[in-house]
This record gives sequence, C-alpha cells and structure tokens, in this order.
Amino acid sequence: MKGGCAMSRKRKTRNTRRKRKSQRNQGIAPKRLAILVSVVVALWLIYQVATFLFENPWILYTIIVVVILAVAGWIAWTVRRYQAYKATPFYKDTKTPFWTLKKPSVKFECDVYNELSRRYPQAKMLANVLIPRNGAVNEYFEIDILMFSPKGTFALELKDWSGFIYGHKDNKRWTVGRKKGDDRTAIDVYNPYKQNQRHIEDLEKVYSFDYFNHVIFSERGDIGEGMEDVSKLDGFIARYERLENQLSAEEINEHYEAIAAKLDPSNLPKHIERIKFNKKKYS
Repeated sequence: MKGGCAMSRKRKTRNTRRKRKSQRNQGIAPKRLAILVSVVVALWLIYQVATFLFENPWILYTIIVVVILAVAGWIAWTVRRYQAYKATPFYKDTKTPFWTLKKPSVKFECDVYNELSRRYPQAKMLANVLIPRNGAVNEYFEIDILMFSPKGTFALELKDWSGFIYGHKDNKRWTVGRKKGDDRTAIDVYNPYKQNQRHIEDLEKVYSFDYFNHVIFSERGDIGEGMEDVSKLDGFIARYERLENQLSAEEINEHYEAIAAKLDPSNLPKHIERIKFNKKKYS
C-alpha cells in the first residue's frame, strides 16, 4: 500500500508540473505575438515618417534647427543656474556638487542655508557637521546645520518629508501619513527632535555649550501648527527673532573655530556608506 501511495503521489506531482508548464507555454505565446506585432508596427511607422521627411526635406531641416535651438537653450539655462549656484553661500562653504541639487533633500538644505545666510550675515554656519561617536552603530553623528549667531548656537535638523506628520517632541515615535488616490499609508519614524537632541548631547561631549535644538520641515510636509522648536523655516525665523542677543562677534568666531577645527570633511563619504550598510543590516 505504501508503495502504491508513493507512486500515486509521484504521478500527481508529474501531472501538476505538466499542467503548470502547459499553462506557462500558453501564456508565453500570446505575449510573443503581441511583441512581434508591436515591433512590425513600429518599423512601419518609422519607415512612413522617414519617407515623408525625405520627400519634404524642409520639414526635416526645420526639425533639426528646432532641436539644436532647444538643446542650446537648455545648455545656456543650465550654465546660468550653475554659475548662480557657485555664487551662493551654500556652495562656497560646502562645495556640494551642482548635480546633487536634483535630490529634494539637498535642494532643501541649500535653500535653508542660503536664506539664513542672507537674513543673518553676522552669523556663521557649518553644514553636514560630522563628529566622531564612540560605541555606536554609526561611527559619526551628523548635524545638518550648526548656526553660530548673536542669539545663540542652533543645531538644526532638516527634514524633507512629504505627507501628514503626526507627533510631539516628547513622543518616541512619529507617524508620516501619505495619501495617493484611495490608497493611504502610514510610516512609523523615529522622533527627529529626539534624534537631534541625542546629536546635541554627543556634541556637548566634544565641545560643551548651550545649544538650541530645532527641527525644520520643508513645504512638502504638513505638520499643522507645529511647535516652537519643530516647524517650517518661517517658524524657526519667528522663534529666532524673539530671542535676545547673548553672544558677541568674538564669541561667535571662537565657538565656530573651535568646532570647525574638529571636523574632517573626508569622513562624509565613509559616513554615508556606513549608514547605507547599517540600513541593510538592521532593517
């Protein structure tokens, strides 16, 4: 009996495999036919267009001229943007490549840095501040912008999150809600205010000072009314304007130079690769 049952199971398995293979073959044939028809139609259209253009060369010449002018215009526009970018405080201070501005997060950081530099020329700033951290998964911690100003030193965490952002600075986890059509998704994230506070605590071990913690969101995120120290850029500016002056120009320069001396820009690529590695390892 056992032998008969085993043989029966083997036959069933073979039959199932044959059926699946047959079904796959039946699905492949129509797809191949559709691809073949599409290729034939595309070649026929190309032939018709080419024939028409060669019979009417003035149209071909017009198209060529329009394409050349469009490419030349795009190149001139890109060169002007590049030259304007090289004149910004963000590029002068960070040397961030022009092409990286395609990333919304980098563009946001650039805009914030330039706007604060324009509004408060007496302030000094550092971007992408990397400080060594001992005994942690990531060897360095990063503060997006350190702003040394007459009203104090601000550690700014920039977030270019899109969607509806729910949370309070005392909560450990926040939620980012997104809606696309009828689909709704909710993403659980670590509180960026607490994240930045940890960075400040690590920074105080390297250079002790009373730092202000502030998280700035881009216009892509909806944070409602926000909080005094979690807001859009205009909220940070309003908070800054309410504060009293407490540092002289000499003190600003002293704090700036002290932290700048501890930075090594060559650590940034290693830091980025480490973050990518840890995301893969611990996600």
